[in-house]
Amino acid sequence: MFAFGASQLRALTLETLAGLSAAQIANVSAPAVVGFTTDHMARLTQDQIGALTGPQAAMLSGSQLAAMGENAASLSRGALPAIKTTSLPGLKPEAIAALSAEQLDGLKSTQISALSSTQIAALTTQQIESLSRNVLRSLTASQIGALPQASLQALQGSQMAALSTGAIAGLKPTQMAMLSTEQLQSLSVMQLSVLNAAQVAAVPAST
Repeated sequence: MFAFGASQLRALTLETLAGLSAAQIANVSAPAVVGFTTDHMARLTQDQIGALTGPQAAMLSGSQLAAMGENAASLSRGALPAIKTTSLPGLKPEAIAALSAEQLDGLKSTQISALSSTQIAALTTQQIESLSRNVLRSLTASQIGALPQASLQALQGSQMAALSTGAIAGLKPTQMAMLSTEQLQSLSVMQLSVLNAAQVAAVPAST
């Protein structure tokens, strides 16, 4: 275990930090991770960030995550699920957009639900197409309502069927008008039952 405490880590120069190997980063005690300043986090390499363990990731604050920028996407599949929901807002949209399908699927349902509309809207169409049922079931009404046209239309019929009734209720009339025949026909009776009059009226007559 790397013997530094939080106060000692806070005093590290950026030059010294740059010289720490991935193995040394991984050996920093979890409680001491709070000592990394935002300047430190901004300078960590992808290899150093990838070396952070689950217990260490659980100690990260939102500001520390934000300081990583896009490099936060280098967090391992073991570290990402450990991030506190209160810290998740710190993940920058560009980091969200850089996550792999495996990383997204590894997130807990509580973490998925905690992502902001801006973070969800940052998902690429490629990411949307690969979202698992586990992730889709966790999406909230506000998150679904934040999806841009390209992302919404990237959802396959089987993915639409995986959405909760709460998420379906969050579809805006303008989004309903964008749905394909396949997407609409994939909705279950339960999902259709939560649609309001404005949503139903927005469905193209040709569907």
